[in-house]
Amino acid sequence: MGRLFRAPSGTTWVSTVVSIEDPFDQDDWEGWRRFLSQVGIQVVGDDLTVTNPKRIQRAAELGACNCLLLKVNQIGSVTESIQAPHNPPNPKSPPSPSPAGGRGEDAPRSKVAPPPGVLKAVEHINKTIAPALLEKKISVVEQEKIDKLMIDMDGTENKSKFGANAILGVSLAVCKAGAAEKGVPLYRHIADLAGNAELILPVPGTPASG
Repeated sequence: MGRLFRAPSGTTWVSTVVSIEDPFDQDDWEGWRRFLSQVGIQVVGDDLTVTNPKRIQRAAELGACNCLLLKVNQIGSVTESIQAPHNPPNPKSPPSPSPAGGRGEDAPRSKVAPPPGVLKAVEHINKTIAPALLEKKISVVEQEKIDKLMIDMDGTENKSKFGANAILGVSLAVCKAGAAEKGVPLYRHIADLAGNAELILPVPGTPASG
């Protein structure tokens, strides 16, 4: 089991653990701060930071975590996911990109009975977002301008007017179209958007439980 020690909170910890994700509720900032100050391991923020630049900045200022997951589907646009890790809690520990979890998608069910949220997202795209983008005539390679236009049109803190799925769907489609327009692979286009001339593979991480 490895050497054990008891933190001031009374929690028993196993010293052989090297990383833990979301040990507390996402709004228990003090719990996160105290925990990180007592353990010499990687403490990953997922629900804590939700790929949101404001929450990431707060986590860094409070010392709430020292690593974060990067999920495009959490924040809702390619541009925001690129901006999110610019001020990470620990500059020495790069963010870990993470796709949506799950064993697979239920394709037959989604085709027969798509969720109401999806239909609402499609309606917003067809009736509001698409006409606005066509009117502005913004090139598909101008990802940040398109994402900002959609966010400004939505006008809410959490994208509740259009829904994050609508904005994210268009943002990802624009990103792929931008790569095609430039004639480069998608990863190269995203690196260009982030201003990264040098390509570096993400740090691999494997969830484990015993």
